[in-house]
Amino acid sequence: MPTRSGNVAPGASRAAGDPEDARHRALKIIAEVFRRFGYEAATMSILSRETGLGRSSLYYHFPGGKQEMALAMLDLAEIFLRDDLMARLAGEGTSDQKIECFITRLKIITAAGRSDASSPA
Repeated sequence: MPTRSGNVAPGASRAAGDPEDARHRALKIIAEVFRRFGYEAATMSILSRETGLGRSSLYYHFPGGKQEMALAMLDLAEIFLRDDLMARLAGEGTSDQKIECFITRLKIITAAGRSDASSPA
């Protein structure tokens, strides 16, 4: 399914070696860079160094630059919220069990994010 930035959602069927796979891998690293440095401070030089991709490769995958990277991250967040967190509320069990499962997962995610953000590069 195409996402807000016009790209195929992660997990969609892709051919081996497809540029979308490289784009998705880079996006995971870009998300971490934005988290560590902040959007404004994350320069293309830093993004290039951290992803291991040259600037031209970054612009190939994200022609709109950092703004397109940020939109793609929002797409991933939306997919994650729908497929991971919200799916827990639709799962089996009582309402209390579903909410407890949701909260537990959210605590794990936020704790991991805090430890990732505070760890050295």
